[in-house]
Amino acid sequence: MKFEKWGAARLVLGPGPLGRSMVLDYPSWDVFLKAGEVKTIKQGKSTSVYTWTPLRSHEPELGRTGAGLLWRGPDQASLVMKFYRTLLFPVWWPWLCGRPKRVWPIGTGLERAAGPVPAHAALVRPGSGVEVIVTEYLGGAVTFYAFVTAGQATEAHFDALGRLLGRLHRLGVVHGDMKWSNIMVTCAGGHEGIRFWLVDLDGAFRFTGAGPEARARDVARFMCDAMKEGVAEVLLAAFRQGYHQDWPRDDGLEREIDRRLGSLLKKKGLLGVWHRQGAF
Repeated sequence: MKFEKWGAARLVLGPGPLGRSMVLDYPSWDVFLKAGEVKTIKQGKSTSVYTWTPLRSHEPELGRTGAGLLWRGPDQASLVMKFYRTLLFPVWWPWLCGRPKRVWPIGTGLERAAGPVPAHAALVRPGSGVEVIVTEYLGGAVTFYAFVTAGQATEAHFDALGRLLGRLHRLGVVHGDMKWSNIMVTCAGGHEGIRFWLVDLDGAFRFTGAGPEARARDVARFMCDAMKEGVAEVLLAAFRQGYHQDWPRDDGLEREIDRRLGSLLKKKGLLGVWHRQGAF
């Protein structure tokens, strides 16, 4: 991963055309920021998330006076900027301070493999102690939680998400935090146009060992949210069936999934749900 000079900042472009078409249109990071409308999505101690939408100057109509207006064209795509506060000496806390350098290769690798992640535009280092991952904004997307609570989810959708997670594991990647708020849903018209996307790859990593622990954690985390929301058993069964279409079933993995799911439900005070529904 080699950083290129971009004004006073440094950057690495993503594998697709998004970075060149929307980031390198601007001569520097400062110009890029000032040329867009920035809105806060989430602010935290170590990470913050914003959206950026380009502004364009619009000439007044004939017969009108005054300066040009700023507008956001409907065809102008937006971006998501995730800021990471890093330390100068990450050896003290490599997992936290090295997150951008760890997350970027995983995200861009999944994008190259046509994985279910938003397109990656650039990894930017504006200055000391800050790095920013810039990705595609999924216009009109809702969380899987909102999708389910709106009564839109069917067995086919749970099956598709199971297959999506199984394919992710076949690519050698564990998401690390498969809660429903990290799964986004977009619709391009009708149920056939529904797509699922995985966001927030901060906990993601590549696994090489044969043990089932990491994979089981992903499956159990998804199912914990499902059981918390009182999802029907048939939908949970569809998810696990879909998962095993892309990842082979074995007793060790099944036991580890059930063990981790029971532990998660116990922490959330939902063991009664576990006892009523049992393992699948």
